[in-house]
Amino acid sequence: MNMLKKFFCLVFLGFFLICLLQIRTYKPEILKYSDHEEVVSSGKLSPEGKQQAFREKRNVDIVVDPGHGGIDGGTTGGGVQEKRWALRLGHELAKELRARGLDVMMTREEDKALSLDRRCQVANASDAKAFVSIHFNYSHKPSVSGFETYYSWPKSLATMGAIRRSLGVSEGVTFRDQRGELLARKIQKAVVADMKVRDRGARNSQFWVTRNTKAPSVLLECGFLSNQAEREDYENSAYRLRVVTAISNALEAYLEEYKEAELKGIELQ
Repeated sequence: MNMLKKFFCLVFLGFFLICLLQIRTYKPEILKYSDHEEVVSSGKLSPEGKQQAFREKRNVDIVVDPGHGGIDGGTTGGGVQEKRWALRLGHELAKELRARGLDVMMTREEDKALSLDRRCQVANASDAKAFVSIHFNYSHKPSVSGFETYYSWPKSLATMGAIRRSLGVSEGVTFRDQRGELLARKIQKAVVADMKVRDRGARNSQFWVTRNTKAPSVLLECGFLSNQAEREDYENSAYRLRVVTAISNALEAYLEEYKEAELKGIELQ
């Protein structure tokens, strides 16, 4: 009987020591974004932490979202991974927009995996005026080429509710938010006109990142990695700059219109 008591005492002591060790090594994590509010641990923030929290809470003009990343390479064509070209073009777009005085946030700035939910959380927490996701296309037919832009309407129910609250639209009142479509058509028109590429149109689709972001959101398919001519074009930095300039012109024009009429594109029914 005494031996059994000693055994249970030793087991209990061991369990207690393990719990104590876990408590001592635990470091509270600062959660950068959530759907509704920022959650911060109860511990005191360092100066670097406070600076980071400030950056995360700022209201930005545009969120640039380079598609894929990390273990998710996206599509591949001619030995090129979509994730790498999306990141390169994303950096170049952010650089151009910042040179124009716009406040830009990127969902990822390096080759790392990022879930679709996380991308939406970053955009929604920033209260950005526009969200742009950068991608490249692929077709089993090497001759297929062109530029296309996607937007989403209606959006997810949770996102529709968030938009309704941000606009102050009463429950029971039906509304339509056409801002994403207006932005998509503006970018599509600018790129096609400036680059003389095949116009594959601005289309309504239910991509996760466009249907779950509050801001007017677009997903750009900038060209086909399966098309040799388009791959060669995007290997040219001067060509990429022209594409980035066309996209930036459209975004800047949209933001100017937004500044003059914040509810442009909102219809109450």
